[in-house]
Amino acid sequence: MTSLYFLGGLVFGILLLIIPVVLNNVLKLGILNKLQKGSASLLILILIYGMLLSFAIWQNHLWLTMLTALLIVGLTCSLSLMRFRFKLKVLLIPALAGLLSVMLVLAPISAILITPLPQSFLPQYFLPVVGLLSGLIAYNMVRGIRKYYVGLQNHAALYNYLLGNGCTHHQAVAYFLRRSLQSTALWVLRRISTTMLTASPLLLLVLVWAGVPVLKAAILNFMFFFAILSGSMSSLFVALWVARRYTFDEYSRLQPVS
Repeated sequence: MTSLYFLGGLVFGILLLIIPVVLNNVLKLGILNKLQKGSASLLILILIYGMLLSFAIWQNHLWLTMLTALLIVGLTCSLSLMRFRFKLKVLLIPALAGLLSVMLVLAPISAILITPLPQSFLPQYFLPVVGLLSGLIAYNMVRGIRKYYVGLQNHAALYNYLLGNGCTHHQAVAYFLRRSLQSTALWVLRRISTTMLTASPLLLLVLVWAGVPVLKAAILNFMFFFAILSGSMSSLFVALWVARRYTFDEYSRLQPVS
């Protein structure tokens, strides 16, 4: 029965994919290459996460579940950095430090709120929570990192002027840090107002399917979006704080990050 559901879902997904292909060929939209790359990337990512989750459920050991969660966080962070074309060898450690510092708090609390102990840390309950939180927070965090370094690159004259007039490195970058945090907060808040109409019903449905009472699911749904807001801003602050020793030389000059 499970194999029939899997095959039916796969066939239905392929049929849905035919629609944009036909429209592209008829109307000459020029989206076929991007459609192929996007579909391939999505398929590979789903397969990776699916294999990790299946293996963790099969073994069903707490330490392996935690290790798999770390792998998911590391993979999500790396893909987000690559998405914005950052050098992994420069920003991977700072970004991981920021994301892990948040996930170590948010993931266990969210898992316990959704599923009572001791089932909270079973792989089938804990790992999807880790994947959902880390994916959204990592993207927002790396987007904020990009805003920070693009600001420093585009306004290098202001940064050098502040340093040349007696400001410390912390004082010189304070403006850019504030703008980065502000941009991240506004970006997440704008997305909250739009995703409440899209992702919110889906998340509510998944929680109800998982056996969570409707009222509790609604409260968790509300909490989830503001967990993303606080997690994105906190991880960004930690990441930029750690990145100082990797992205600036001994003379406080910005090094290439992308």
